[in-house]
Amino acid sequence: MFSLSHVAIMEGLRKAVYAAMGSAYDFTHGNLLLHLIYEGRKDGLAYLLFLAFFWAYERVTEPRPQAQGDGRIEVKTDGRTLYLAADEIIYAEAAGNYVELHLATKPLLIRGTLSEFEKRLTGFVRIHRSRLLNPVHMKSYVATSSGDLRITLSDGREIVASRRYRDALLNK
Repeated sequence: MFSLSHVAIMEGLRKAVYAAMGSAYDFTHGNLLLHLIYEGRKDGLAYLLFLAFFWAYERVTEPRPQAQGDGRIEVKTDGRTLYLAADEIIYAEAAGNYVELHLATKPLLIRGTLSEFEKRLTGFVRIHRSRLLNPVHMKSYVATSSGDLRITLSDGREIVASRRYRDALLNK
């Protein structure tokens, strides 16, 4: 459909330009089907090139956390590349187009999605729509009246686990 629209628009423009110059434009040159196939092939190739360009651009501009052979993940932040062991990460939290990795020392803001990190951080449990927890750092928990869990972490911080993800955490 796009290709037919493109051909019709371009033919109309060419006819207008030729008419303004006092000449006539003949798109078909006696064979309409051959020219439609030719134009459709060009549009199809252009579409595939656009798709390939955007696919490659996404791969280059959005670094993905890479698993290391020794269980560490590679993360890029502040122009540096860090290799973190899973035990160093207490929990991970979504922050828009970023993920905030909460370490014992300080949080790190990494470009990416929480779903990507959920795949990479084996052993972590989703405890909230926007939060992953390393169960190694869970010191205790208390159920709230709403069914959520208030979790105390190894460093004393408290975070909330949604009741929707409660079973996944307690059955871990």
